[in-house]
Amino acid sequence: MAGHRIVADLLVPLDTASDVPLSRQVYNGLRDAILRGDLAPGTRLPSSRRLAAYLAVSRTTVLAAYERLVAERLVVGAVGSGSRVSDHLPAKPIA
Repeated sequence: MAGHRIVADLLVPLDTASDVPLSRQVYNGLRDAILRGDLAPGTRLPSSRRLAAYLAVSRTTVLAAYERLVAERLVVGAVGSGSRVSDHLPAKPIA
């Protein structure tokens, strides 16, 4: 199932000993994956419950990360249809 592949692709490294809050670590991992192109525009993200279970964190942690991604317009969300990577991402920097 494609949904399981996406969850497996979202390997977000978490360091429970870090001073950085887990929600920030989840946000950073997802943001980096989006900006690197690992998660293409239009890609549906796993539900907050599924990602929380996969990462072994609380759903509140994932929701905080998703909310920040939505606020930065990297992710769009709609009730009933889940969250997707925005079709309008910032341009990649020129190397």
